[in-house]
Amino acid sequence: MNVEPPPDAVQAWGDNIAQNMFPVLLTLSFMHCKNVDLRPVTPPEKLSRKHRKQHGHELVRYHVLDVEPIRRVLDKYRKGTREDLRRALHICRGHFKTFTPDAPLLGRGVGTYWWAPHVRGSKETGIVLKDYRVGAPRELGKAYREAEENPSDLQREAPPSKDPDSIGRGLAAHNRTQNLIAQVLRSLGKEPLSPGHDDPEFDIAWKQGDMFYVCEVKSITVVNEERQLRMAIGQVIRYRQKLAAKGHEPIAPVIATERQPSDSSWQELCEHEGILLLWPDVAENRLKDLFAAQEGKGNRPSAITGRGSREAV
Repeated sequence: MNVEPPPDAVQAWGDNIAQNMFPVLLTLSFMHCKNVDLRPVTPPEKLSRKHRKQHGHELVRYHVLDVEPIRRVLDKYRKGTREDLRRALHICRGHFKTFTPDAPLLGRGVGTYWWAPHVRGSKETGIVLKDYRVGAPRELGKAYREAEENPSDLQREAPPSKDPDSIGRGLAAHNRTQNLIAQVLRSLGKEPLSPGHDDPEFDIAWKQGDMFYVCEVKSITVVNEERQLRMAIGQVIRYRQKLAAKGHEPIAPVIATERQPSDSSWQELCEHEGILLLWPDVAENRLKDLFAAQEGKGNRPSAITGRGSREAV
């Protein structure tokens, strides 16, 4: 090193030193932080012996720096210190409190009690302002998508283990019925809808006043009628539950079949469960009468009482 090295060599040497020293300096800085814990990690002795037999040396012991920036703040609040924000002046919403025999209310009260909304805390400690933002349910459905009525395997029947509406004749009948319901709705001045991104996978839906109708379409044969209608009832009830949970109410479930069910008791059951049952021969008249009745009653559904005091159309 008697001769001054070239500038580019000095620069390269400095870059290499900086690259290697930076992790070391950063580690030392972390080790001196109050919110960082140094945690040693020692490999299990059995694994180290095995590693030594295979590779000639034991597994490496090392340390981990646990960086938890606000841990101490949270711990302080959790323990209820004098600086705890829970002591600040704030509004406490109404809620229920349950007192058990081992911790009774005022030493003698056992049970569940309603605690009315109230203000608590100390203004000197601080003031906590709270607000609530409740999102309104978004619009259900999107523009109707016409279903393909002529699938390539039109003459096939689905095997017993598959959904009859997934391929062949059943799929074609399902899609024809679905498109027919959409056509009837348009003729009555209603806009048919397909499910949106986060909606349940119903087949078709529409809105009348404040009522949202959600419909499951089924192809049926003499052989699979029982299975198909059982499945449809479960599906529309589930659709109603999921949509109601998202704040979309009221919901009216509908089942549309490719023809009239051969067993008339299905109509009785659907009426009892608050489900509108349609098929091509009666769809237009039933929907026309339904809409006329609702408009005559201020857009409220004509109702009969079903099991569980549900409204049914």
